[in-house]
Amino acid sequence: MKVLHIPQAYWPVHGGGEVLAAAVSEGLAALGNDVRVFVANVPGVYAYGDRAHDGVDAPPREKRNGVRITRFPYLRK
Repeated sequence: MKVLHIPQAYWPVHGGGEVLAAAVSEGLAALGNDVRVFVANVPGVYAYGDRAHDGVDAPPREKRNGVRITRFPYLRK
């Protein structure tokens, strides 16, 4: 099965939603599913619109625990 998750934030951001998204994604990947995550490159959901944050220190594309992660730049006003 192909699965696409689009959370507000994802690993390496630490928070309840991020931990849940990673656990579900990695669990489905461990069962043999093709799991992808599309996420904005933000250091947390509260960083949207905050000019002090430049994004997480992570590559734009990577594979972690069987999950393909694609991080997109986000626009700040």
